[in-house]
Amino acid sequence: MATPKMTLERATRPPARPAGPHLIPFSEGRAALIASWVRSDAELLWLAPGTPPPLTAEKVLLWGEERRQRLMLRNGRDETPIAYAELNEMPGHRRQMWIGHFLLDPAQRGRSWGVRFAQALLAAAFESQGATDVLLVVFPENERAIRCYERAGFLQLGQERKHFKSTGREHLFTRMGISRSRFRKLTSMGRMPAEPLPLIAEAT
Repeated sequence: MATPKMTLERATRPPARPAGPHLIPFSEGRAALIASWVRSDAELLWLAPGTPPPLTAEKVLLWGEERRQRLMLRNGRDETPIAYAELNEMPGHRRQMWIGHFLLDPAQRGRSWGVRFAQALLAAAFESQGATDVLLVVFPENERAIRCYERAGFLQLGQERKHFKSTGREHLFTRMGISRSRFRKLTSMGRMPAEPLPLIAEAT
């Protein structure tokens, strides 16, 4: 009698999660988490002067109407992301990109995660998307944010003013930026991570 053949089936396993920090795309289910990171109306003003308080999940979702590339940071240990930002093309300047709504979980501040996240966004812009420059604006009073961006490689380029309906007045901003040549120079000097953080698409 012939011996029955045994069929071995491999268990279907989800992709292994990276051992270290990595980027993931924003998902709508995390809008409430992002809103919870803003602890006061003053913080919201610095983050999003065009968004009236209080910040809600619904308002976070509205940010995506004009900002399609929305990214979050995981620290490599926890499932819950610790940072959020948008990286998009400058209107009318296809090769220039800007970072908007850059926000870190308050519990993770002071641990250099902001610098790490900003540098990961720069790598995505310059190495993956061919940007020539990356820009952002920040309130000049937000000295902690300015120091973070400078540590990430940005330079202060000047100041600009913009009026917002949500506040009914004009606000002064510090414009900051970094060119692709500066990014690559800093990378060659060891002041940027040699390997950019990977972007991991989550299973749906």
